[in-house]
Amino acid sequence: MNKFNRGSKECLEPESCLCPLHFNWGKLEKKLFTGLIKKDWINGNSRYELNFKNGKQHGESKSWYSNGNLKQTRNWVSGEWYGLWTDYFENGNKECEGFYRGGKLIGNYTTWYENGNKQYEGPSDGSSKPKEKDGLTTKWYESVQKCLEKTYKDWKEISSKSWDEDGNEG
Repeated sequence: MNKFNRGSKECLEPESCLCPLHFNWGKLEKKLFTGLIKKDWINGNSRYELNFKNGKQHGESKSWYSNGNLKQTRNWVSGEWYGLWTDYFENGNKECEGFYRGGKLIGNYTTWYENGNKQYEGPSDGSSKPKEKDGLTTKWYESVQKCLEKTYKDWKEISSKSWDEDGNEG
């Protein structure tokens, strides 16, 4: 389960969070912080690495599960989400991936099931411009069988196909 709600920029564990949403690293010692902040799990594995420039997250940030597997990679530019963001399940398989610009999810977004099979791929619904909601959206059952395909143009559905888990078109 993600500890961070992307849509509302809200940490789901604020009581133990040292992210910039709950701890103002930028005003530490009355000056804007530039540098790398690292924290380890009690077992010695890395927990997270956060890069800051002038008090704002800037550059790549990573976090790991206590077992050492990568949990998230994030990119920031002056405190704004920017670039490829990837989340992973604790077993190491990808959970979701998308590209952010100016703090908003743009372009295609992909999610996977914990077993590694693709779950969803298509235009993100976080776009600020309607023309970006063009293209094919595909969903799969956990078994890899395609479940649904929808094509959008200017945020309007123009075609749709569905299948049951046995592959029969519905």
